Amino acid sequence: MSTLPTAPPHAIAPYTNDIVNRMFIDTADLNYLGARNAYFEHRYWDFWWLTLHATEKYLKAVALLNGETANGTTHNITALLKRVETKVDSRLVLPPFTKPKISGLDYWPPDQTSFLRRLDDFGSAANRYATYGYNVHATDLMHADQLIYWARRHARPLQSPARQGIPAIDWVSMLMANPSEWHRMGRSLEKIAAHSPQSRQRQSFTRLNAAFFPKMRHQMRGPHMAAVNAPIPTWYQRLAQSQDDSPTRATAHAVLTWVLNSVYLTKEDKAEVIKALADYPATGTNSP
Repeated sequence: MSTLPTAPPHAIAPYTNDIVNRMFIDTADLNYLGARNAYFEHRYWDFWWLTLHATEKYLKAVALLNGETANGTTHNITALLKRVETKVDSRLVLPPFTKPKISGLDYWPPDQTSFLRRLDDFGSAANRYATYGYNVHATDLMHADQLIYWARRHARPLQSPARQGIPAIDWVSMLMANPSEWHRMGRSLEKIAAHSPQSRQRQSFTRLNAAFFPKMRHQMRGPHMAAVNAPIPTWYQRLAQSQDDSPTRATAHAVLTWVLNSVYLTKEDKAEVIKALADYPATGTNSP
């Protein structure tokens, strides 16, 4: 079997960078706009799902554009954030969330760890079929904007070597010194930001988006919070809270047995259902 010659990385960087820009950054831009549209249309499953997808792609682009691989990486945002910090640049640490300048916003405390954990759970592939349910607050949209703003800004080659009289650029330091700079030439969000104010796409991008558009006047209207309980956890609660040998116990046990045999669950979720069925048997005395 013949093998292709190996080109020096710098020789093919313009081509590989173009692949990353088009496959990861441009598609993430559209995922991000989709997440914002979903939020305002009260499609909160899609809001969490698309926010996670967009963030994942931006973070993988950070790795790919800076000599790392995206193979073998996880979909977990917390783990990906740690990966770019340890593998790409130790300065790539997500800064604390801050309260945006949005009048009328009932702002939740900026608990970054809690938000990332909920993003990983509610946006996971396992929640595509309402396995876990969700809760969402207006603050979640603002925290999603800040997370994506940070990840997208760093999705570029972070070290530009000196050439033809142009000094070398350390983009991590450059971005730290210019916190309002996020533009990338020719990419999707930049094109949409240049649309007229009447453009629906631009409005979807700018509405309540104090991360990307801090100088705009943002006014919060509409509901601040929503939540949905998932069916499987509901049946788990019925199983755990029912009396031994009761009809409710028997029904809940039968329903969760059907779920175990008929519905896709992650390995971890399957183990929890199996344990629950063993801990709360349909007949007999439940062991403490």
